[in-house]
Amino acid sequence: MTAVLAMHPSQEIAKAVEEQHPRDNASDPAIFRRRRYAYTIEELRYIRRLAPLESLPRSLVRTPQSSHPPQMHYALLLTDAAKEMLLNLAAERQFTTYACKFADDDSDLDLDSDSEDDSDEVDEFVTLDLVAGSIVDDLGVKLPVSQFIDRVMTPNNSFAFCFTLYTNYELNRAPSSEDIEKIQSYLGLIDRPFWYPNAFRFQWVE
Repeated sequence: MTAVLAMHPSQEIAKAVEEQHPRDNASDPAIFRRRRYAYTIEELRYIRRLAPLESLPRSLVRTPQSSHPPQMHYALLLTDAAKEMLLNLAAERQFTTYACKFADDDSDLDLDSDSEDDSDEVDEFVTLDLVAGSIVDDLGVKLPVSQFIDRVMTPNNSFAFCFTLYTNYELNRAPSSEDIEKIQSYLGLIDRPFWYPNAFRFQWVE
């Protein structure tokens, strides 16, 4: 008699979500279609498993009728080596930014201190974005975004840093393949760019 292994609760949830949102075709999963209600945690976990995508789902192409779809990034995922290189470059160029440190009361404030920041915790998000902007200037490339570093969903359930080339909000201003290759080469990245869901702005907005 063959034993039947029970599904883990998370697998059951993922299976249920997938059944509710079948893929009509691989390029346009039904779960990305316009809706008037928010994605649930289970649905977001399912979407995370779909990333990265080779092409942008048709449902997420911004049109006058689609209002504001969830944000997708055509981006290069930063490896640990690329991230470390950028942080070191930021230190050389004095772009390193530290996380805000709030005192519990006025007695902890030293108004005579010459130190710009007493915190030793680097704000990686801001620091990476600042140095990325300087790299874009150095390379002379043209990107249609004002924020170059963002966090995106990845299949391993973590929010990863990416170097954004453009989003589904700037499809008509996508950079050239030459400019993309310049950035990829500078960062020492082997993997090509893909489409990734934004980690914090992935909801339909009317």
